[in-house]
Amino acid sequence: MRIINELDAQSGSIRQATIALGTFDGLHLGHQSIIKTAVELAKTIGGPSLVFTFSSHPAQTLDPLNCPPMLLSQPDKEALLSEWGVDILCQVPFSTDFSRLTPEEFISFLIRQFSPAAVVVGSNYTYGRFGAGNQDTLRQAGEQNHFRVVVKELVVQDGRTASSTAIRELVKLGDVRGAAHLLGRKYHLLGVVINGDGRGRQLGFPTANIQVPERLLLPGDGVYAVNLIIDGRRIDGMASIGCNPTFRVDQRRFEIHLFDWQEDLYGRQITIQFVARLRDMIRFSSAERLVAQLEADRRAAQAALSIQ
Repeated sequence: MRIINELDAQSGSIRQATIALGTFDGLHLGHQSIIKTAVELAKTIGGPSLVFTFSSHPAQTLDPLNCPPMLLSQPDKEALLSEWGVDILCQVPFSTDFSRLTPEEFISFLIRQFSPAAVVVGSNYTYGRFGAGNQDTLRQAGEQNHFRVVVKELVVQDGRTASSTAIRELVKLGDVRGAAHLLGRKYHLLGVVINGDGRGRQLGFPTANIQVPERLLLPGDGVYAVNLIIDGRRIDGMASIGCNPTFRVDQRRFEIHLFDWQEDLYGRQITIQFVARLRDMIRFSSAERLVAQLEADRRAAQAALSIQ
């Protein structure tokens, strides 16, 4: 997959592209419907499939204090789009100048830059200043400029509409199973193993402390059954997220205990897939009671992971 991070004369040479338009901040089932339709349509038309999006959420520029957290790291997004057969990913910085484009100016930009053969969007897609452009104005622009417009209906799964907002709420609540149903895959994070205080090892449950990019969304506080992907291998384990109330640790931490793993992980980048939430964070009256609960957590995690 070719990746374009800034628009220049070379990117302007693209012609007859089938373009998937959207923010695509979660690549959930709704986004997948749009992108995979564009990929298949491009095969029929003969030009390249192209995802046009922004390298940062527009709210990061327009309303930074209320910008939603990220559901997906950039490397993960690129890997998924490549897996789905996208030919070109064009992800450019969002700017105030871009936000001032009228719907007509945005269409002119698309035509000048990509000479689209077709454009695929979701039914809630808006574009141009103040979101004044919608599927109706896009269809009119397509008729006037001789490109096809395909509008995909929103995807509903288990009675919920697949949207990044809905998924964020589920993840914040710790409902990782519900989030997975709307994502079409397990909710996962890319992180790096960092040094901890070694308390878990003293209790017989050694943990790896995980650092994730600042704007990625951590699930709500609690204990989870997880899979880790390390150098292409899947390892089962359990994770805790939150302050450690038993030892009065005030800093929110993300720690993972792996089953049947002895190798050193410090400094390594790993993928953490959340399978099920097991319980809330609890304050225990003694280390012994905490250890007993951790034993129960391990059994519960193994049971959840056996049926994933």
